[in-house]
Amino acid sequence: MDFKILLNKIKFEKENRSKLIRNFQDLIWGSSDITDPELLEIYSELAHDLNYYVSNEKMRQEDFSYYGEDNLVKEINETLEKLEKIKNSKE
Repeated sequence: MDFKILLNKIKFEKENRSKLIRNFQDLIWGSSDITDPELLEIYSELAHDLNYYVSNEKMRQEDFSYYGEDNLVKEINETLEKLEKIKNSKE
């Protein structure tokens, strides 16, 4: 599974976002495919952070740690940038 494709789907497919996030988390936390500890840490950190994405604005008001779409996209973009830096450093 190409995790980067899945992350881009999460960013752009709003109607399936919650399901895609759960799929991503399940893949990361249950994956033995990621053998690079640095990559696993980056993906695991994002999977954890995605627990705090809440699409409903009223529900986000219940806890200051919840965030919406803007932060979701920001978190994913930052992760993709980290992955790109690692890829470039290994070339």
